[in-house]
Amino acid sequence: MNTITISAVLAGCLIISCTRNVTVEQTTEPISETTVQETGALVVVAVAFDDDVAGTPWRLFEIKKGADAVYVDRSQLEADGMGDVYTLHFAEGNVSGKGAPNNFRAHYKTKDASLSIGLIAQTQMAPLKEPTVLKESEFFDYLVKVNAWSRDGDTLTLVTTDRDGSETVLAFIIDNSP
Repeated sequence: MNTITISAVLAGCLIISCTRNVTVEQTTEPISETTVQETGALVVVAVAFDDDVAGTPWRLFEIKKGADAVYVDRSQLEADGMGDVYTLHFAEGNVSGKGAPNNFRAHYKTKDASLSIGLIAQTQMAPLKEPTVLKESEFFDYLVKVNAWSRDGDTLTLVTTDRDGSETVLAFIIDNSP
């Protein structure tokens, strides 16, 4: 029997084109290796979360709740000395970043287009000034409610669902700041 075994967490589509029998195994491990035991098969694995998002620094630029969109004015945050707030960095099953003003860290898990972020551990600094667009506690609440993700170019979108079923969308851009 000709067998192709693929062990991967899939963030998108898994497309296997083969004229022979195919076995696909899915695990919770990040995509690290594709093993093809028989030649003559074409195997294409869509880009996974860890390949598409992890390792890239992200900055919040928009919050959409229903029909309302609130843009994070980065120039105003810079002027107020808070240009480095509301950031994310995913790596090796952990997400870290900065609220306003606390640094944080949490574990995350992905499966296909779903994303879940665990309990957040954060430093305990009191802010001298807090951004008016979004309180740090709200930012952290949104993060632990994230249930889906997508990426379109330089934009990472995280979707949360509140208890009442309403969605809030957090849009991040790649952080190219020094």
